[in-house]
Amino acid sequence: MTDTVTTIAAGAILKLAFDEFIKSSAGEAAKRLTGEALVKANALRKEISNYFFDKKNRKATEAIALIEETGSENAFGRLEVYLENAIDDDSLFAAQLRLLVQEVEVLRTVKQVMVDGLKTEDSLEAKGFIQETTISSGVVEQTMLKNTEAKKKVQLTDFKQKT
Repeated sequence: MTDTVTTIAAGAILKLAFDEFIKSSAGEAAKRLTGEALVKANALRKEISNYFFDKKNRKATEAIALIEETGSENAFGRLEVYLENAIDDDSLFAAQLRLLVQEVEVLRTVKQVMVDGLKTEDSLEAKGFIQETTISSGVVEQTMLKNTEAKKKVQLTDFKQKT
């Protein structure tokens, strides 16, 4: 029954919902999810939490509490298994998750910076930079050179940005 969710993997869903709690991604969630996207990600997390609470799945609710309290990646892995099973068993729940994930994705911001803070007393020559993103929705902010200084000659060629 996993095909009811098609391309949405449990790990990707949990990453969107619990990113702000995982230690290895501390601060990264705030960069990708701002404003309304963060509100939607919180709604996704609450949907998952409420589902397991309502089903009286003690192990899943303990894993959620541990993730929220300590950012435990081990608990995240366990919750991923519980969520995969829930998606397989409950097509209504899977559809609700899909809708919430789409809402978060539409509001997500992708920021790309290639070079930031480069300073040289000499010349600067750069060529062949390509910056590309493949997201289908959300906001894309691309910066090729930022806060870059060269005391002598600056030569930039073949810079491309694609979305």
